[in-house]
Amino acid sequence: SEISIEKLSRLFNIVILIHLFFFYYQFFYFILFGEIIDFLGSVTGESSRNMNNLGFVRSSGLYNEPMVFSFFLFSLLVIRHHCFEVRHDIIEAITLFAIFVSFSSWGIFAVILYVSVNFDYKLNGKTVLGFLGFLLLSILLINYFGLKEYYEVLYETRFLTIKDDSSFQYMYAMTFD
Repeated sequence: SEISIEKLSRLFNIVILIHLFFFYYQFFYFILFGEIIDFLGSVTGESSRNMNNLGFVRSSGLYNEPMVFSFFLFSLLVIRHHCFEVRHDIIEAITLFAIFVSFSSWGIFAVILYVSVNFDYKLNGKTVLGFLGFLLLSILLINYFGLKEYYEVLYETRFLTIKDDSSFQYMYAMTFD
C-alpha cells in the first residue's frame, strides 16, 4: 500500500511539532524558572550544550546543541516547503522563530536566507506586516534578553577568529586538507 502525499505531509508536520514542543518547553522553562531541562542526557548520557559564557540558554530540544537542532528543523522545513508546497502557515512561522531563538549562528543565517528566498515580496499589506512583525518581535526579544552583548561576543570570538575555531576546523577546514 502506498502512502499518500497528504499523509506524508501530515507526518512531516507531526515530526516538526514534536521537536518544536521539546524546544519551546525547554526554552520557556528556562525563562520562567531559570533551570535547564536536558532531554538528551537522560536518554543518551550525553549532556546538551545549551549554556554559554553569557549565562542564558540556547535551547536545543532533543539535540545535543542548537546548531544540530537548527539544521534538522531547517531541513524538514525546506522539504515541507518545496515537496509538499506548504507555505506561509503557522508551523513555518513558529519553526523559523525557534531556529532563530536557538541563537545558533548557522540557524540565524538559515532563517535570513529562507525568508529572503522563499517569501514573495509583492508589496501587499499582509506580507509587509508579517515581515515587519517578525523583525519587531526579533528585535524586542534580543533587547529583552540583552543579547546585543552576545552577538558582539559571538562576532569577536567566532567570526573574527574563525580560522582558530575548533568547531570550524573540525567541520570544514579538515575536509579540504
